[in-house]
Amino acid sequence: MTIGEIPKKERLLVSRLREFIDNSRYDTIALIAGIRKTGKTTILNQIEAHYLACGLDVLKFDLNAQCDSCEVLENRLPPLTFVEYLYFTDRIASYSEYNSVTNEDFSDYLQLKGLEEKALGLYLNFDEQYFRAFYDDVEISNRKSYLSHSITKLEQNDLTNIVNLLAYKLSEACDYDLMMEPKIGKQENVHTAGIGKDIKLKWSRVDFSNTIIEDSVKAVPGINESDIGRILHFLLWAGLADIEYRRTDPDTPVVDAGRVLNILKNVKKKKDLGDLFDEVSICMTSPLYYTRIGEEILRRMQVPVEELYKGFLHGKMLELYIRGALAGLVANTILTSTKLDHINIGEVDICDMRNRVLLEVSLNDKDDKNIHVQDYFKEHDFIRVCTSGKKSYFSKKHRFYHIPHAKLCCMIDTGDIFTRLRATKIAGYLDVESIADEYRQNT
Repeated sequence: MTIGEIPKKERLLVSRLREFIDNSRYDTIALIAGIRKTGKTTILNQIEAHYLACGLDVLKFDLNAQCDSCEVLENRLPPLTFVEYLYFTDRIASYSEYNSVTNEDFSDYLQLKGLEEKALGLYLNFDEQYFRAFYDDVEISNRKSYLSHSITKLEQNDLTNIVNLLAYKLSEACDYDLMMEPKIGKQENVHTAGIGKDIKLKWSRVDFSNTIIEDSVKAVPGINESDIGRILHFLLWAGLADIEYRRTDPDTPVVDAGRVLNILKNVKKKKDLGDLFDEVSICMTSPLYYTRIGEEILRRMQVPVEELYKGFLHGKMLELYIRGALAGLVANTILTSTKLDHINIGEVDICDMRNRVLLEVSLNDKDDKNIHVQDYFKEHDFIRVCTSGKKSYFSKKHRFYHIPHAKLCCMIDTGDIFTRLRATKIAGYLDVESIADEYRQNT
């Protein structure tokens, strides 16, 4: 993209900003937060807005309190979403026309197939050059301006440590000891036999879900606990990660997000993090952080990159995407999500209490008896969904939706999940016939 050239295709956030500006009765201020090179400046140029670059801690101020006649809209800009990828690669004509999307499209999204990043003003190759420029930006801002500085001051080795931690267990709920010392062969066991006789690996199989690589295995356990706390604190403030609550009882109170941040900011010893991880997990919000780094890991191990997009790990990347996308729909500075796992009920991957969504994530067609979204909060209205391979219907018996996972990702990205799906409750009267008919008409 040449200097001064503005891309014609617009991200989803542009229409939301225009609607906010056009419908406001007062002066408007829009806060757009996001990591470098995700397209913030491009969006502001597309709506022809005046803008000021500032640091994360401007979000701590209540701008409405400082202005008697203005409206403030806070937005967090994620890396390119799935439905945006479909639109920018011309797989769909508009953000509302995604009914023909296939699950193979989601696999292509993880690889950003067919996307010319520079043509969009997006730079999503999370390589050494990206992270070095990221660090330089933060350091220059900290040094030169009192208006623009990071809440969490990064140290020289933090970026290397971030990458090593990303290669570990920030993709799912786990305790601190497992995150620091993952075990080989626990999840995605990909035998190298048949991949190629000329491949030389230290192990006879590779656990891609833990991305066991020699460099990170040696590096991560040696990272100072206070450094880990500072890095996780930064990832949460930057919107790169969310706090995932693990609730073994639907009525269990959760630890306040502010307390989590305070603990991370003041970590002194391993026990501080161990105690915290007994209550919460810190999970990344986008699978792109893994797939871009993961491809480099596999190349280093001389394993075909395609192996990254198969089997169990593929399912984990899908769950990570949906959880992050739902968390991003809530206008909170710190993103949060919840997993339900009551011993007498069963697991539900995602529980969004604010928007009343219960969701189980599967790449394939799951049998109804192995789904538990109908077993929680029976007296309350919830949008209950299980993603699928090809199934697409509303189960009148169990009162939840089967939806192909790629299509559901689009529905979350656009917010259509709240307008095209009706909430259901298990106990009490419910016209399930009308819901089933309505869903068939919408699809």
